[in-house]
Amino acid sequence: MTRHFVSAGWPYLYDIPGLHNCVPMLFADVYARYYRLKGEEVYFLCGADEHGARTEYVAQGYGTTPQQLLDEKYDATLPLLEKLSLSFDAFERTSDPFHKKFVQEFFADLLAQDAIVEQEQKVPWCPSCQHHLPDRFLEGTCPSCAGKTYGNQCNNKKICSRLLEAEDIQDPRCAVCSSTVEWKEEPHLFFKMEKFVEALLDCAKAPERDAQEVRSRILNTIKENPLVCITRDTKWGISIPMLPGKSVYSWVDSLLAKVSMLAKRGPEVEDKFWKSSDTHRHFFLGMDGTPFYGALLPSLLLASKRGYTVDHWSLVPNEVFIYEGGICSKSTGTGIWLQEALAVLPGDYWRFYIFFIHASVESGAERDVDFRWDRFCQSINTWLLKGLCDIVEKQTKGASEDGVEAEKDISAYMEVGKIGQAFQLVLKSLVESPSTTKTQRLAPYLSCFIPKAGDALLKGVKPFTGDPLYYREVQMEYQEKVDERRAQRGLSEEITDARADVLCVCPINLTEQ
Repeated sequence: MTRHFVSAGWPYLYDIPGLHNCVPMLFADVYARYYRLKGEEVYFLCGADEHGARTEYVAQGYGTTPQQLLDEKYDATLPLLEKLSLSFDAFERTSDPFHKKFVQEFFADLLAQDAIVEQEQKVPWCPSCQHHLPDRFLEGTCPSCAGKTYGNQCNNKKICSRLLEAEDIQDPRCAVCSSTVEWKEEPHLFFKMEKFVEALLDCAKAPERDAQEVRSRILNTIKENPLVCITRDTKWGISIPMLPGKSVYSWVDSLLAKVSMLAKRGPEVEDKFWKSSDTHRHFFLGMDGTPFYGALLPSLLLASKRGYTVDHWSLVPNEVFIYEGGICSKSTGTGIWLQEALAVLPGDYWRFYIFFIHASVESGAERDVDFRWDRFCQSINTWLLKGLCDIVEKQTKGASEDGVEAEKDISAYMEVGKIGQAFQLVLKSLVESPSTTKTQRLAPYLSCFIPKAGDALLKGVKPFTGDPLYYREVQMEYQEKVDERRAQRGLSEEITDARADVLCVCPINLTEQ
């Protein structure tokens, strides 16, 4: 039996998770449900990437500890993800003690295999903040594309996203106070990625529309980063005995969690999903994650000599998510925030629109996933409140072959990563000339995308109730709830969030429009 490991990353800094943060998880969920429907074994893992300087910074701004902050966010977030009907086999945390021990032992194996080396490195220091400036705390100009960059990676997601060393950044300054930086020599550990060039060249595959871009970014990563610094000058992270005072680079930490959290369930589970050449591995991510998942993670696994395989390695990038043509910003409340969105409308409505608009992006009709309230409500009215609901009353018995060809085409789209087009075909096939035979055959595929709707059709009941949506009313109700939440927040929290946004990756650069 073919096995599938399905995973998606998720940033955990946000106090209220946004729909744009959940897009990779939603697409991963569709794949997990689809392969389960096919009768294949699936392990769907997601989790919270909790370490790093940003978490430390925000906790300090809130007047709490990083662990207390993340415990609160974890407890507040899980119920929201459940309302989105995400079918995780596990949702884990990188602060888990088992994971920390796993990473420390993994580093010891890398050292034993001569895969890491200690070297002095220039690291930026802000004399004003009296703080090291790892990763997002340092900003400047990318030496490759001349776009805005941070201390570890170019922020120009569309055309660059290169991994960078801090000392190569032009016009470096502190991202918090904009002061000119000073440089200090510090010992750090470097991973010898150059040893795995040949193994990485054809490791990662991607859907046809992304294949060339993914390969180009991986090749650039391999060529430009023969050595990768895998430690940081941060307190909030996994310490390593071989280099006291340093912590594991949070990207490496979170990548290895994809393995450690299965090892936690025992050697048999770890072997099945990470040491078997029969397992297909699917990673859902933003395009800027390509260097990490396409080059760094597989090379780390090979370097450990633990018997991990990197066969059937697939990257599925998601498009940039924007809101009414602009950026999503937590500090201004601009975007779709789950707490309020799920209080206004059910989870299936939000799932539906992500996949619905994605079909337009796949076909080339749109550039990014651009959420707009008028189109959101119009499509809900047309396809959910009318189209799917009318099926129950309008369907005939139908012929035995109803939906057979559509089922084949849906599977063909799914196998090559055309998730949006698969969803669009499911909708059209069900709504056009509905029959009970077609519903029984195709509703399980609808359940992969909008679970409660598909399950309702299989039971012969209308999946949705209620009057048509009027976008100004829905938008106003949603915004009122967001404003209520923000009004209850203290000034110190508002200031912390506004400054923290500087240290977060904005979904899009408006100058590209």
